[in-house]
Amino acid sequence: MMTSTNSPKLIIAILCGLLVFSLMTSEVLAGSLDASFEGVYPLKFTETITGRIAGITVGAAIVAVVLFYGIPSTGGAILGAAKGLYTYVGSVVGQMAGVGSGAAAAGLAILGGGTIASGGFGMAGGMTVITFVVEVGTGIAFETATVIADNNSDKGVLCEELAFPAKLALPEIGRPQIVHYIEELKDLEEKGGASSESQWYNQYKYTLSSLKRELNSVQKSTDTQDLQSILVRAVYNFNNSESKTAIKKDIDFLRENSTKTGFLDYLEGLVEINRRNYNKGIELLTTSSEKEPKQLKPYYWLTYYYRNKRDLDKALLVTEKGINSLSRQRFPLYWESAKLYYRMGNYKKSAQLFEESYNDINDDSVKIEAAHMIAVSSLKIRDYSEANKWHEISLSLLSKQKEGVVTIRNQEEAKKVLARIESNKTALMNLWNSAQKGEEGAIIEIDLNEKNDGSFSSRCH
Repeated sequence: MMTSTNSPKLIIAILCGLLVFSLMTSEVLAGSLDASFEGVYPLKFTETITGRIAGITVGAAIVAVVLFYGIPSTGGAILGAAKGLYTYVGSVVGQMAGVGSGAAAAGLAILGGGTIASGGFGMAGGMTVITFVVEVGTGIAFETATVIADNNSDKGVLCEELAFPAKLALPEIGRPQIVHYIEELKDLEEKGGASSESQWYNQYKYTLSSLKRELNSVQKSTDTQDLQSILVRAVYNFNNSESKTAIKKDIDFLRENSTKTGFLDYLEGLVEINRRNYNKGIELLTTSSEKEPKQLKPYYWLTYYYRNKRDLDKALLVTEKGINSLSRQRFPLYWESAKLYYRMGNYKKSAQLFEESYNDINDDSVKIEAAHMIAVSSLKIRDYSEANKWHEISLSLLSKQKEGVVTIRNQEEAKKVLARIESNKTALMNLWNSAQKGEEGAIIEIDLNEKNDGSFSSRCH
């Protein structure tokens, strides 16, 4: 166990190391733009690698020290942690740091303030931190790691993440007036202002035209705020199908004055595909995915393109690469891959990937469809016990949705939701009955000849 003399030194070392690391990763050169995905849509500190590592190491260690010194009687308390605790926590931290699955050694080195070669305490130091936190009876390291390990996708987040092309989100960066209009637009959209039936519609239209006027006034400049505003203009113009030539000029200027260009490759790739320059567009999307392998968007839209071109083998290669590279929000790639295997007649593999989809999404309405497709895929390979099991799961989730209607206070809205659930149940049973007869039993929301608006984005409306 860590001695009282060594523990403060170790904690100070970790704090200093994380502070330096944080400063290094947040540094941006004056007069240039970070045009990576994280630079354009920055994560909250708690969602960044630094913030997550800090959540496990610094937060846990500090609380542990407070308990250790503030309540002496807890100092000798032992949780009796499982033998795999070091490996488990180290592995989680290693994955968060982008080292990959099972990177327990790297994770423990990070927990120890870095490798010994870089001046840290190495793996032994990491084990010491975990030991100390466990032995004072807090269990914080283990609990925090467990929460972070739960990376299930959220449908609402993914709808924003994948919106294409009309709703490619405007980054909240740029000059103050532009930021103001973007924030006001988002507020009005939440109130329903984007709908012509909304009382906020006129204000929404006015704000939209004000934003366009403000963006059009931005001149080419290497000032950071102007670079940010030009980027917002390029996204806005893409959203609203403005001149592709004007968008390209803005992107070219941004390339000359950006430290990183992963997002620019992605945006220009979409522009080129819209201009029917498919080879160039695919090249740029591929480059974007290689520069920023932990971003979902490039993988998804590469899959979308290949699937629509009926090049299923290439689509599968992209989904596999994305699934192996991402640590969270993998549902759309699991789902697309499952459909591709289903279409190709590999029902064992489609059942497996629909189950991965089921486990990686938090939304019950999507889980119902995934469970149904596991059942249908299982029928195809004559695994009747699995088929019946997953069919029952889909029905139980529908019943759960029905029970939730009682919490809706607005009676008219409750009736609409209930009617939609009953309609879904009827559709589900009809599809199940047809599948049992050897017929298709197709996917509920999208048939196997997907519409051109993308399979996952269509379920966001």
